[in-house]
Amino acid sequence: MAFKQRIPQEWIKQRPNLAKLTHLYNLDEAVGLNCPNKRLDVMLLQFLLLHWSKKILQLKSPWYGFNILPINGVFDNRLLAWIFGFQVMQWEMELPAISGKAIPIRGMAELNGRNVIADLNLHLMVIRDEKFGGRLWEDITSEPGIPLELAQAVKHAR
Repeated sequence: MAFKQRIPQEWIKQRPNLAKLTHLYNLDEAVGLNCPNKRLDVMLLQFLLLHWSKKILQLKSPWYGFNILPINGVFDNRLLAWIFGFQVMQWEMELPAISGKAIPIRGMAELNGRNVIADLNLHLMVIRDEKFGGRLWEDITSEPGIPLELAQAVKHAR
């Protein structure tokens, strides 16, 4: 199930800018093509992608003509299109990285490589802070529109 993860000190030693964060939002298992697609993991990815589109891209209308992404925990073609869209926009020149999958952050390799969940966390909590003068949130559980089930899952860090 999706969870809030404390940043290990060894990660901060390797990548000092992580000290700006107290935690990351992470998946237990992968979401995407041929993945387990557990409900709360899917819901977290939907929530982060939707807020990335609104707050970072500052899109006011549905993205590329798709309907707004529901936060319902269901992996479907619409979410797959959003995953591909995110990967193409972020990693346009690195075609092998575009997989239609979001994998959990297990260590520094995922933070230093191409990882949807790591990049969404960094965009929403660090890059937005630098670009727009304020973090989007310290804690997503207070964000309007977060499903109660997801808020409960990510309330406490582990």
